[in-house]
Amino acid sequence: MTEKRVISQADVDEKPYLLWNTFVDILAKSEREQLAPNQVPAFLVFWYESEVQNGGHFQYFENHGLDQVEATVDALRKLGAKSQAEVLARAYAIASDRSWGEITDVEEFVSETLDSGLDLADSDFHACVPSLMDVLEAHLDAHPDWYVDVVAG
Repeated sequence: MTEKRVISQADVDEKPYLLWNTFVDILAKSEREQLAPNQVPAFLVFWYESEVQNGGHFQYFENHGLDQVEATVDALRKLGAKSQAEVLARAYAIASDRSWGEITDVEEFVSETLDSGLDLADSDFHACVPSLMDVLEAHLDAHPDWYVDVVAG
């Protein structure tokens, strides 16, 4: 199934940011199963970016577990984010020796985050160039028709 939206050319001309906002809306509100295979890499990269920006690699692993990590590393490479792929692979090596998705309160989250050893991965992630937002923007620029049909009007 392909999650795709329709926007009029007149709306895009008036509000050029609509294309980006629609892209983000698709990635943020869709389930992986709702997306076409060519959309999944952007979805995985978007959620990796969102989680790490919001709470670091610890939050990424706590919220998503380890099941999608290899696919996300592949997605990062496919979209041209080789540095971030290396960071996530190193973080995965640290994270793979524990269970995830079991924290029940904020104090435990903070304590476990500080003890996890993932802070270096967070620093390395933030030092990567280009940023994942730039990578996602370039991906959308290259493949807008994968996400949006711009129609006359």
